[in-house]
Amino acid sequence: MAILELKHISLTYDGIRNILDDVSFSVQSGEIIGIVGESGSGKSTLLHVILGLIPDGSVTKGECFLFGRSASERKRRELKKLRGEEVAMIFQDTGRYMNPISRVGAQYKEYLTAHGYRGRKKCIEKEKEMLSRVHLKDTERIL
Repeated sequence: MAILELKHISLTYDGIRNILDDVSFSVQSGEIIGIVGESGSGKSTLLHVILGLIPDGSVTKGECFLFGRSASERKRRELKKLRGEEVAMIFQDTGRYMNPISRVGAQYKEYLTAHGYRGRKKCIEKEKEMLSRVHLKDTERIL
């Protein structure tokens, strides 16, 4: 089963600007993909659709399934939990979101704490697990 499946996703802003046009793909468990394109081509918008962060004034068509369930059938609270525990996005202009003088581990601990993780040991275990899932080695140095 695909962990992510997009079927014919289209998105239009303000009824005139077509940002996404019939995007379809799937991602299997353990698979890593990259989404590339020119500036303004809709990469971030596509990720917003996947994460249930569809901007006001936009119209979407198609279906997006995360872990076998349609994003449209999930409640707001469930989507927030999903974004906090299973799926994440690093937004453009990371300078606005990340502190350049604070270590990655400290910033990630803040994120984990905001999503219900308590205790230094538990946070470090989760940090190492997530870094290894994206094939980053030398976790001691990174954190």
